Amino acid sequence: MTTERAVVSGIGVVSPLGIGVESLREALREGRSGIKPIDRFDTTPYPSRLGGCVEGFEPRDFIPAMRVRRMDRACQMAVAAGGMALEDGKLSLDDIDPSDLGIVIGTGGAGTESTYRFFQGLVESGPQATNPLLFPTTVTNAPAGMLGIEVGATGPNTTFAQRGNAAEAAIICASRWICQGRARYVLAGGVDELNEAYFHGHSVFGILSPGGAGGEEGMRPFDASRNGIVMTEGSTILLLEAASRAKERSAPIYGAMAGWGEASDASDLLAYPRSDAAVERALSGALRSAGIGPDRIGWLNASANSSLGLDPLEVSAISRVFAARQGGVATSSVKSYFGDSMASGALRAAASLLALRDGVIPPTLNLREPIEAVGVDHVIGAPREVNGIEAVLQDGVADGGDCLGIVFTKE
Repeated sequence: MTTERAVVSGIGVVSPLGIGVESLREALREGRSGIKPIDRFDTTPYPSRLGGCVEGFEPRDFIPAMRVRRMDRACQMAVAAGGMALEDGKLSLDDIDPSDLGIVIGTGGAGTESTYRFFQGLVESGPQATNPLLFPTTVTNAPAGMLGIEVGATGPNTTFAQRGNAAEAAIICASRWICQGRARYVLAGGVDELNEAYFHGHSVFGILSPGGAGGEEGMRPFDASRNGIVMTEGSTILLLEAASRAKERSAPIYGAMAGWGEASDASDLLAYPRSDAAVERALSGALRSAGIGPDRIGWLNASANSSLGLDPLEVSAISRVFAARQGGVATSSVKSYFGDSMASGALRAAASLLALRDGVIPPTLNLREPIEAVGVDHVIGAPREVNGIEAVLQDGVADGGDCLGIVFTKE
């Protein structure tokens, strides 16, 4: 057991904003959206056409060709992002004991495409004609397992399927493992794949923009015209370790996991919390855990996802936590750049760490008529450059009622 904080020393990104952490940084600075019309499958039966699709990703750039065919798209993206995180963090697996490296990944859609294709083949062609290579990737924990196999990690390996907070829950778990001495290093983050089966399910439940409210399709967090989410995909993996260990090996340090808070208030599996109380408890708990006050938060990386239910709930909770702060807390949602998925919290965490390192807060794209509230300072239009950000508070609010907050600080 150690009393040290876990720090993030490497980041790997496969996202609609590009491949690699620098592509993410550039897109956030340029205000460049990764949301485009979906061309991977036919969307004509649906009212929604847009998605945050990963483009320009070549799995063979990261994985030996003979092993690529054993993986579905979700596994390929997770393995690639994990390898990039190790490289970015300057950690060679030849220099450590494999049992010292743990893996924890959050996901919502991993395995859905393989499951759909496997059972489709089973029904249409029978057991003898079904592709047996699909079966191992029908399980949700396939990406974490494949990543462990590829890098040779034999430490703890687990998967979170915690609705919209799956990736954040994985990152919190990784920090606990570091602090408890269960692993010296942990690859933690999330992965989701955008496919027709997953898209269909979200559309049937009216979650996607333009939804039942009609209007223009798009991702508009906090805006009065918001009318549903745009789905996204990709994988972001963080490398975590104890601060002293990162310093010993001269690894880059993006920031520290200073604290987190968790709460819940479920009314339905598809509904957001019944009130702002659970969101407020999670945010306040994160601040208490980190030992800092609301006045020290330089940016609130919001969970707002352009849905009718989540965004006003979150604004209300933020206003209660930061009501006494003069001018309010700088607030924006980077989901406006790439959309939302159950594992998008890992890409948001990478954005939190970049803002902490670079002192640049990305604006919420497409925000023209914001939900106003005391304590909320919406960042709109252009990135806001700040002379040093001491701490970032990342908010997570999921359907099913799960709420959490993570405080990242400079080490």
